[in-house]
Amino acid sequence: MQTNPDLPLWSQEEAIAYESACECINHLIALYSEEINNQKAQVATEQDARLKAARGGFATELRALHVSDREQVARIRGEYGAFIRQHVAGVSNLSLLDFFSSRQAPDFLKSGM
Repeated sequence: MQTNPDLPLWSQEEAIAYESACECINHLIALYSEEINNQKAQVATEQDARLKAARGGFATELRALHVSDREQVARIRGEYGAFIRQHVAGVSNLSLLDFFSSRQAPDFLKSGM
């Protein structure tokens, strides 16, 4: 089966959804970086190391995400987007570390974290 090189490999809607998912992950990385920076004022703690590991996990997830992975894009937009909105509004029941532990990331991202 031959494909037409002039046709895009994904739709505009898929590209927008993918970019939105990437922005969700980038926003989480920023939230974790802010929390790590706040920890710097105190003595380095185990929590600091856990925050850095979580931030690294999101960076890995961002690198692994592909525009054609509709299921993961939808999961990230729904799950991460909802947490970000709640966290920013100050109404989240989860801390950043609790969120990282509870998220529904693919298994390959959960191992070693």
